[in-house]
Amino acid sequence: MTRASGDRRLGASPILLIPACDLLPEIRAVLKENEVGARVDELCRRHGISTATFYAWRKKFGGMEASDAKKLRELEVENARLKRIVADQMLDMTAMKELLAKNW
Repeated sequence: MTRASGDRRLGASPILLIPACDLLPEIRAVLKENEVGARVDELCRRHGISTATFYAWRKKFGGMEASDAKKLRELEVENARLKRIVADQMLDMTAMKELLAKNW
């Protein structure tokens, strides 16, 4: 399995916490294969992921329905956006404090 935007393997995502939306069905398919009885090492070799990636996915997405995984993804994206906003505001406040300290 590869991403549509390149020839990267399924587990090669630079951000493990937030997989691309198009990968969620594939992740669920890998987990479903394991539930049916496939061995973890065989699954990982076939799909090109590490066992650590598999267990992280199972911990995070195991037992989730597609709608739950989609909601989780949306919340993580919104949380990341809000964190960037807070970081930008903190930078602005720090710059203003430094500017005011120089003038007084």
